[in-house]
Amino acid sequence: MRPKIKLLTGWSEVTLLEDIWRCWNNDQPVIVINPKILELKNKSLFQIGIDKHTKYINKSSVLYKNLSAGFQLILLTSGTTGEPKLICLDKKSILFNINTIHKHLSLSSKTTVYGVPPLFHAFGAVLNGLMAKVKNLDYVDSRDVNLKDVNSPILISYIPGSVFKYLKSPLPHLTGVSINGGDCLYQSQIEHMYKMLPNVKHTTGYGMTEAGPVITHTKTDEKLSPGFIGAPLKGVTTEVDGNNILKFKSDGQAHAIFNFNKMTWEKINDEWISTGDIVQPHSNGYNFVGRSQWSINKKGETISPYLLEKTIEELLNHQYECRVLPVQINDTQSLKLMLRATFTTNNKGFVHQKLRKLPVFFQPTSIEFVTEWPENSNGKLNRLVG
Repeated sequence: MRPKIKLLTGWSEVTLLEDIWRCWNNDQPVIVINPKILELKNKSLFQIGIDKHTKYINKSSVLYKNLSAGFQLILLTSGTTGEPKLICLDKKSILFNINTIHKHLSLSSKTTVYGVPPLFHAFGAVLNGLMAKVKNLDYVDSRDVNLKDVNSPILISYIPGSVFKYLKSPLPHLTGVSINGGDCLYQSQIEHMYKMLPNVKHTTGYGMTEAGPVITHTKTDEKLSPGFIGAPLKGVTTEVDGNNILKFKSDGQAHAIFNFNKMTWEKINDEWISTGDIVQPHSNGYNFVGRSQWSINKKGETISPYLLEKTIEELLNHQYECRVLPVQINDTQSLKLMLRATFTTNNKGFVHQKLRKLPVFFQPTSIEFVTEWPENSNGKLNRLVG
């Protein structure tokens, strides 16, 4: 008899990882989901039998329609900024990702995986959790074990927004490798990492849930720079379309995506998958330019928030970090700036004086000075607070 789909919620707990691994060994499909999403009482998820009271998906659910047999790691993506989307990673795709990154980073049997990202992301579930299980590495939850108490080489993976949260004091005794994934790194974050973990090799890994998440990665001997996301990993084919949007194919990509309109799984058979992200070819790989899905449309013109943020930071002599948010005013999308001082003193007069030099088209409607960036439930920058 085919096993029921198990539903797991949680962050980076060792017990959650054990449950995922048990499903792996039992060839049981499993959905791992952000518990915060279940609090939203999303109608689309409720229709397919997912809510906060669910432990196993009822066999009458449409989720069983066209679902491949065996272990399937089912992850939810795009649920915070758009329509929810479920993707399927099987053992083949997961093993491709694990083996590819394990070899690329030259990890050893002595490596300890320090679990920072939530396990409901492909980044956390595959490159942290299942990496530890498949390669028989020690795994510790960052909420249980402080980095200063770890003595073996580490694999620490986090999104850029977590850099200042987890790295608060220099730890020169630590060795190993770090992976920064998710949003683009800024210079202040790069400098902070090298200062806090001077003997760790720092890398940037670019991927997405549908990628499993391996697409491009920097090398362990490359110095990180803002925007640089490295070159395609072995076994990954990439292409940039006419709109400079990156597409990819690999043995590690999702093999099915759930279509909420048709209420069924749709197979992906050696097809190009668009990342939706704008990149610029670089001699050693790609530079990240912006996310097309949150590009701001102002009076018919598309604005890349990342490019504008870099321009403003240079205009302000890098005394502030900048984030651009869209705001809706009388059916027109305008710009709001959030600024965080890189020094202890806020010089608001200096800011307003410099920003007047911006072309009128890029003038912000409002400016907010903050000490912390607003985050969404996935721990990423929340650009919808404007």
